[in-house]
Amino acid sequence: NDGLTATATVTVTVSEPEPEPQAPTAVASASPTSGVAPLAVAFDASGSSDPDGTILSFEWNFGDGSSGVGANPSHTYTTAGTYTATLTVVDDDGLTGTATVTITVSEPEPEPQAPTAVASASPTSGVAPLAVSFDGSGSSDPDGTIVSYEWDFGDGGSGVGAKPSHTYTTAGTYTATLTVTDNDGLTATSSVTVKVDPTPPQPQGDKVTIKITGAYTYSLTGNASSGDIKTVTDRLGVVSVKGTVKVGTATVTINLERLWLLPVYTGR
Repeated sequence: NDGLTATATVTVTVSEPEPEPQAPTAVASASPTSGVAPLAVAFDASGSSDPDGTILSFEWNFGDGSSGVGANPSHTYTTAGTYTATLTVVDDDGLTGTATVTITVSEPEPEPQAPTAVASASPTSGVAPLAVSFDGSGSSDPDGTIVSYEWDFGDGGSGVGAKPSHTYTTAGTYTATLTVTDNDGLTATSSVTVKVDPTPPQPQGDKVTIKITGAYTYSLTGNASSGDIKTVTDRLGVVSVKGTVKVGTATVTINLERLWLLPVYTGR
């Protein structure tokens, strides 16, 4: 009331406001990102960061119903398909960041299948020497091509190609084996049996007795099992047989041709 005044001061300090916490940045990578099932994939989140703190956890959803944790997990995809793997990182402020990586898994290659060998021959039996034509062209490969045909003729001889030929010179029963190889290196075999008979001995004739008004008798010596008699030659001429005479006894019609030499006089 006397008009006097008094003053006092107080200091107020105003500081900058606390910055808003910043979310982390997630970085996801994988190797490999494609391949054939089952595909083992290594994941990597080590490129993730937090600008104002630290990342506390790494959580993964691999996209096929499986999950994992950690900065460097691994996972195997067993079924073909395209999968999106998702990484979620959480920092010390409880904030999160996500990143994804795509994994493509294809069907596995089927196991290569062996070829099928088919061997045939013509003829499969006969008298030595027997020329035989072999055929492997009926062979096939379900998932590729046949690249070679190899033959073992069973008598020490061999050949190559789909249609070789071979001559058996000795009597016997032979198993000819075909081996085919396909473009995967797989093989198959097939065999065919060839029966070679011995060459029949030539029939040897005895003397021929001919009676003009009687019967014709011809006898064979030796062990001939087959053979036809066509003609008989002696010093008097040629006997031709009408019909076929097998080994044994038969009645046939014959014609006798004789060459007569007449004397020729050349005088002066």
